[in-house]
Amino acid sequence: MEAMLLFRHIFTVLSCLTVALVHSQAGTQNTVTLRPGSILRVPLAPGQSARLEISLKAGESALIKVLQMGIDVVIDVYDPTGKLVESVDGPTGRTGIEVVELWSTTIGAYVLVVRPFDASEPLGKFELTVEAVRNVAETEAVLSARLHRRLAAAEWLRHRTFPLTNLTSTKRPRLWQELATTARIIGLGEATHGSVEFNDVRFAFTKALVEQSGYRLIAVEFSASRTMQLEPYLRGDQKAKAPPDAYTGWIGSAAYPKLIAWVRGWNVSHPRDKVRFLGVDEGDNAPSRALVDGFLTRAYGDEFRQQWLLAKRELEDADLQNTIFGDSGVDARARATLLQIHWRLIADAPLQSHRFGMQAVQNVQKALRILLEFADYNSDHPSFNRSRDWYMASNLLAALEELGSKARGVFWAHNAHIATTPSSSTAGRTLRDVLGSEYRAVAQTTGGGSYVAQRPNDIADRLEVSSFLPARFEKVEDVLRAVQPGPFMTLWPDDKDRASAPEFLQGPLPMHWIGGLYQPGDPPSTQNRLFRTLSSFDGIVFLPSVSAIPLPQSRPLIPSRIHRYGNG
Repeated sequence: MEAMLLFRHIFTVLSCLTVALVHSQAGTQNTVTLRPGSILRVPLAPGQSARLEISLKAGESALIKVLQMGIDVVIDVYDPTGKLVESVDGPTGRTGIEVVELWSTTIGAYVLVVRPFDASEPLGKFELTVEAVRNVAETEAVLSARLHRRLAAAEWLRHRTFPLTNLTSTKRPRLWQELATTARIIGLGEATHGSVEFNDVRFAFTKALVEQSGYRLIAVEFSASRTMQLEPYLRGDQKAKAPPDAYTGWIGSAAYPKLIAWVRGWNVSHPRDKVRFLGVDEGDNAPSRALVDGFLTRAYGDEFRQQWLLAKRELEDADLQNTIFGDSGVDARARATLLQIHWRLIADAPLQSHRFGMQAVQNVQKALRILLEFADYNSDHPSFNRSRDWYMASNLLAALEELGSKARGVFWAHNAHIATTPSSSTAGRTLRDVLGSEYRAVAQTTGGGSYVAQRPNDIADRLEVSSFLPARFEKVEDVLRAVQPGPFMTLWPDDKDRASAPEFLQGPLPMHWIGGLYQPGDPPSTQNRLFRTLSSFDGIVFLPSVSAIPLPQSRPLIPSRIHRYGNG
């Protein structure tokens, strides 16, 4: 007994010494060696990082968990050759656990560099635990067990799957028909903004929902201001033409004109049963700025001129940067100015409607609301702000209610926006909270192929074609590949039914996730995000491969932003 107590005392002392060593070296990049069972608690501040290493033989593996304690960290993993092979950063915030798994193909030391997510992170700490170091036989057993779990998951999905061999077919399987007839809004997602086939699938299903199921609203992650410009053309007015600047930016540059032309064609052919096309995004708002500017000049003269011009310039600068994923921050004073003008227009609406007509006043109110929403979610105002996702959901619901209590619509957006992930703040989650099971989300992903994205922090804001990289860990796509060959859709809209799914599908799994930015050469893990598959979506479209959209022929160079609000 005394020997056992002495051993525990020695172990405790050694652990404390190790922790103290890491504490003193966290900012100096000295390396701490990890061993089976190591538990380290490390303080970390912006500008600091902790460098740790663990040695593995070929065929061995390790499981390491990092508990974030008041600071959001990223774990960069380097193989024995010094190559960055993974950057682990799940959607866990400053309090969750990041999981790192190492699978060794050669003998050597793997290096883990734990660093703050960015310079805005506060002083905090993390606790790292080496949960397991597995020998070759143990590693093979783990991989075999996971293969069986994936195959069981694929088998469960197979019974809820139908092929997409003919996207123009008017015959849809029972599960799809049930979803189409019970939903008020169906979110149709995409894993990237820059792949052709995701939009082909959405277009085909949207046409089917309009033609066969009575859907009359198509809401897209597209400029609300440009939609206002397009309204006469979309309504089918005989003399109306699409404005030459109706399609700006590269996202949707091929898909949206095709969809808009189809909506116009439908409305011309069905003048008493029209489809409404709606952009729910407040970015790319130059038409709204021009409309507000002209109306304020005519209606109020110099009363708001100085304040409005300052706010307008702030919005111009922010919106330009927004198109290239740059600094779109809006000064809180500009937000306050827009709010004051907004309420003045509401108070003066009866008078101004007599002077300029009710339609003109309603149009400027709509334009001003677009600008106010953009300023709100980009503002540094300390309270009462709403997010971009909140406004997309709000704008969609407002349009749906305008069409009537029985109206139905589709929502085109990135998987990240349509997802109904519990405890999240996505547009999809907001729609689910309001509509319950009348909102359904169908994601799209792929087994490989290419896409277009912008290089981050690039002085020329270049767009480049990148390819999906083979992942070094299990993903949703690993399961989907085993379901059946070819493109298909798998659905689980029945809440009771999804409860019968294998445990593997119940927890979080990485799935392809490329936004507007991607740095070529980054590790495979940066192309994925964790989703709780069954609770984030009601189904997934799987395409074996996708291709990149055409690169735009020309793209204006937008200089870095200089903040100048309030300087005259």
